[in-house]
Amino acid sequence: MAYGGTKRRLREALGWLRGLPLVWEDEGFRAVHACWDEGAVGRLMHTGGPVLREDDFLPGAWGPRARAVDVLLNGPELLLPRNAMKDRRNARVRTKWWMPGAATWREAAYPEEPGLPEGPLPSGAHRAFRPYGADQPPVFFGHYGFPKPARPLLPNVACLDFAVARDGVLGGYRWEGERVLRRSGFVRLG
Repeated sequence: MAYGGTKRRLREALGWLRGLPLVWEDEGFRAVHACWDEGAVGRLMHTGGPVLREDDFLPGAWGPRARAVDVLLNGPELLLPRNAMKDRRNARVRTKWWMPGAATWREAAYPEEPGLPEGPLPSGAHRAFRPYGADQPPVFFGHYGFPKPARPLLPNVACLDFAVARDGVLGGYRWEGERVLRRSGFVRLG
């Protein structure tokens, strides 16, 4: 998607975006760019707060804050087995971090691709999941590009990215304080 304003307006918009927090927790709900991970949120808050800093993107920066930023911005990933990497640009797949008990590559990976291995996930893959408890407040995230129609992924988990980067629409959720998210709460913004 291209920006249609002037260079000055683009600089203003980017400045505004850079000032937004990477995670937001309010009374009753949470929001994050790609993945809510309690450990990463805690590290972010204890190492300078929720707003991204210039040094978060320095080449070679891979300390606790950089690892936390990576998980929150991208979501956890799994390295594919060698035999599944042919015809792929990336050797990693993003996980459905919110899913409790994913046991196979098809259950675990997003997007679900026909060429993914049929078999079980390797030992240690459980670290790529941050199952979101039913007792947790609703969490809203993006970055995954789900196709329409929008629906809650779990009763308290919703992705608001309706594939806008692939000619989809910008979406939102009209939250009215509910603990169980409703399909009717999703709105199109574009």
